[in-house]
Amino acid sequence: MAKQWDKPGDTGKKDDLLEANRTVLAQWPGRDIRGLVSESSRVVGSVSVGEGAVIENSELRGPAVIGTGTRVTNSSIGPYTSIGNDCEITGSALENCVVLDRACIEGIDRIEESVIGRGAHVRRRADGDHVFRLMLGDDAEVLL
Repeated sequence: MAKQWDKPGDTGKKDDLLEANRTVLAQWPGRDIRGLVSESSRVVGSVSVGEGAVIENSELRGPAVIGTGTRVTNSSIGPYTSIGNDCEITGSALENCVVLDRACIEGIDRIEESVIGRGAHVRRRADGDHVFRLMLGDDAEVLL
């Protein structure tokens, strides 16, 4: 029988993953900007921006990692935030988060101490409706 942490795609407990992320980022060696950071953006501290990533009109506060091909627009990222490859972050603020590949976060004022899964979409409704529509996996937690 496989242990819980041996299951493919299982990240374990959220708090354990966030603590591991903090530990790794706290030891991050320094700034490595390979993508495009606009002049209207601000980068503070140890930040890594992967190739093909685009940062526009945003603030990155290290330690933080932005994956390849990711686009961050009108947002505030970090500290202690890792964003995977090919993500889209627009008009949002993230702190102490792990965002996995291909996730999309749009129009969220503040997300903290959170793990966003691969291909997940988190966005504010434009029509002002306060109804929540959720699709959650096993052992998920939502605090609204």
